[in-house]
Amino acid sequence: MTRTRWTGLAGTLFGLAIFGTFLIEGNTPDNAGAGAADRYAKYWNDSGHQSRALAAAIVMTFVCLLLIAFAAGLRDRLRAVDVGPLPSLVLAAGTAAAVLLTAGGMVGRIVGITAKESSGFKVDGSTALLFDSLGYGLMTAGIMAAGVMTVVTGLLTLRTRILPAWTAWTKEVESADQPLL
Repeated sequence: MTRTRWTGLAGTLFGLAIFGTFLIEGNTPDNAGAGAADRYAKYWNDSGHQSRALAAAIVMTFVCLLLIAFAAGLRDRLRAVDVGPLPSLVLAAGTAAAVLLTAGGMVGRIVGITAKESSGFKVDGSTALLFDSLGYGLMTAGIMAAGVMTVVTGLLTLRTRILPAWTAWTKEVESADQPLL
């Protein structure tokens, strides 16, 4: 199998596996309104939710390694047509996205994981809400970093045609003499 195919396979597996990670864990309770802390305490005191949180955190770690592999392969492919800093930005943004998604996934699930692994830990709903919000913030930043990777790849694709134009998800420029970057 060629490096290009490995890169595409890593990207495809990442997309499928990240979706699977969220299916494994399910949804946390509604964090709005009165009683949110009680709902979170009840949720994380359930051993089934604790087990799913641990499984999802482990899977998320390996899934994000696929994102780094995809970004590295994409950078190599883009470097063939652009020797500037943009291909390296693709790798940096992909790596940042992987780190932030992994950290966010761990932080958001840490109360359940700790409750599962430590018999002396008492779940506090307010603490669970705090860690859930921190995890959400980290994952949001990870998605933004992935967005940077996507935009830069799209711009380089439109400019160089290194990848099929449809992968840029935008209308092609009418005039070929207008540079995109």
